[in-house]
This record gives sequence, structure tokens and C-alpha cells, in this order.
Amino acid sequence: MTESVQNPVGFPAPKQRALRELRPAPAIPKSSLSPEEQLVEDQFVDDQISEVHRHARLYKNSISRLVPDGHSEDVYQDAVLRLTSFLRKGGQVDKLRAFMQLLCKHAAADHMRGILSRAEILTENGSVVFEQENVQVLVDLDVELKYGDIHQVLVEELTELEHRAYYLTVVQKMTSKEVGKLLGPSHDSIRHALSRATAKLREPRVLRRFDYRPRRPNHQES
Repeated sequence: MTESVQNPVGFPAPKQRALRELRPAPAIPKSSLSPEEQLVEDQFVDDQISEVHRHARLYKNSISRLVPDGHSEDVYQDAVLRLTSFLRKGGQVDKLRAFMQLLCKHAAADHMRGILSRAEILTENGSVVFEQENVQVLVDLDVELKYGDIHQVLVEELTELEHRAYYLTVVQKMTSKEVGKLLGPSHDSIRHALSRATAKLREPRVLRRFDYRPRRPNHQES
């Protein structure tokens, strides 16, 4: 599990000393277990996972310091899946809580790298919007469209920084400070990029590209 730990952009990786201390013991080949031993092993894994869930709040609090609001649950579930997979392959862990904390850091780092990768890919022509990214986005004061509806226009009308700032704040629900930490530019640079993006999207010429039709107020006949 330790080989995947790298220093993600803007997020500190665990210290190498900690990685050495928490290195899991060699896995026991499943083929060497009898049916009775396999039942005992399965129960042991279930007990370990139950123990992890009893301290879920602790792990989620740790994760929340590494990922944006609203992402902690997904990262926690990813870490639990990693632990379950490792244990079911016969892996042994002496310090469960410390090892789970390490897995949470692994999962958080991979999660942020995944978000950054998506932000980079989506600024390219022909990139495909995933269903979970196709959320409602506010284009003007009285119209809402989905991100997938305007994605290609964003690629053509915005700079890469503007598009990434827009995607990360509007679709991924990150703050400008979190976006700056992930992308590198300062908090103010991200805020300015987002303001420019929003202004461009409200230009009449661009709105017409969205097949934009403002909602008309209802008038009662006299």
C-alpha cells in the first residue's frame, strides 16, 4: 500500500519514517488456508472493518483537512475498500488505527490528484463530461444549464485557468482558496479568474451559443 504514496500538489504526504513503521506484514497465501481457517479469517476481517467504522468520525475529520467539504465521505469509503481488499488478501496489520489513518491519507491524495486530472482533461477539445459532473450551473441571473450543456463553449471561450477555476468551484464545490492550493496560483488569482469566467459567460454573444432564452415574468391580464 505504501508505494502509491506521493506528495500530491499542495498536500503533505506522510513522512517516510511513518511509512516504514506502518509497512504491513507479508500476506498469507489464501491457498494455504483450510475452509475452517478461511471462516476464521473472514470473521477477523469483518471484525477489523467494524472496528474501523466505530471510529469513522475520527478518520473523516482527518480526511476533511485534506479534501474539500463534501468529499470526505467518498474518500473514507475508498480507504475502507482499500483496507478490506488488503485484509481479504491475507494482509496483516499490527496497528489498525494508524494504518487506517495512513490509508486515508493515501486515498485523499489520490482523490485530489484525480480532481486535478479531470480539471486538466476537461479544458481539452473533445473531452467527455461524466454523468456525476453534469450538475446544474448558474450562467445568468435567470437561467440554469448543466455543465455538460456548456462544456464545449467553456473550452472555446475561456482560458485554461478560467475553465479550471470555474469547474473546480462550480462543479466540484471547492472554495477559491482550495482551488489555489490545488492549482498553484494565489487565492486572489483564482478569484479573478473565476470573475472573468463568469463575466464571459454572461456576454450576450456567449449566451446565444447556449440557446439562451431568458425567463419572462408572468403578467396577469387586466
